[in-house]
Amino acid sequence: MFTLAQGGTVDALLSDILVALDSYEVGEIRAKMVRGRLTKAQKGGYAGGKAPYGYACQRHTKQLVLNEKEAQAVRELFILYAQNPGMTYREMAAILAGRGYKGRNGKAFSPSLVYNILHRADFYLFGRYQYAGVKAQGQHPPIFPLRPEMGGEV
Repeated sequence: MFTLAQGGTVDALLSDILVALDSYEVGEIRAKMVRGRLTKAQKGGYAGGKAPYGYACQRHTKQLVLNEKEAQAVRELFILYAQNPGMTYREMAAILAGRGYKGRNGKAFSPSLVYNILHRADFYLFGRYQYAGVKAQGQHPPIFPLRPEMGGEV
């Protein structure tokens, strides 16, 4: 038979049980959120996080909409890249910065922003969305719309 000694061991046991229950509940909430984001991604919806450059997330609908000023920078970047395939990211960033475009942090357009945009061409050009291994046609409007038969894969 199990007995608890005096001196707070009951309190320690109850505390440990509550910590275990809290930990379990956090795990359940996390799993539910992941399932919800994956389901939304499968439908081509925005699954959360920071909106990609060129877009804003509508607060109540959680839909991506164009941020026209940023979207114009993305359009110009893809045109610049197509016309000058040998140009470095640093050179492209300098040209866009020279045209007055800035990153979200308010600083000049950076090579890393150029890289991030160009490496998400399917998203920007064809509206294709990828989240946690889920690939879908996004519900967002493409910034530089091209027809899917023109190429590219997610």
